[in-house]
Amino acid sequence: MFTAARRYIDANPGQPDLTVDSVLAMSQLSRPTLYRLFEPEGGLHAYIRNQFMETTTW
Repeated sequence: MFTAARRYIDANPGQPDLTVDSVLAMSQLSRPTLYRLFEPEGGLHAYIRNQFMETTTW
């Protein structure tokens, strides 16, 4: 499920509907579990933000 959540974020980095809630709904994991799994990545919010920043051109 963690891999699926990462793939979902990686595939949709610039989408306005990419939120923690949308990742939760897609992954079917609990909020605490999802946050715990993304701790090594700097946290879930940080991972989403970093993916957005990597794909956005200024």
